[in-house]
Amino acid sequence: MSAGITSMASVYDGRQHVGYVLHHLDERGFEAIDVEKRSYGTYATHQEAAAALPSIEKQNDDQSI
Repeated sequence: MSAGITSMASVYDGRQHVGYVLHHLDERGFEAIDVEKRSYGTYATHQEAAAALPSIEKQNDDQSI
């Protein structure tokens, strides 16, 4: 992890772990990371970052295609 991270929160969809929200000390703000360590971008608030992570239903829909 980068030295500029102050905190990390786990994000769940029900009981399923879907990722993390990292709070950066610098100008980047809050970063959304899924459980496979893919970044979904940075956001101004932790709520926006958590909402950017795909839900379990969305992940299942993508896999069935």
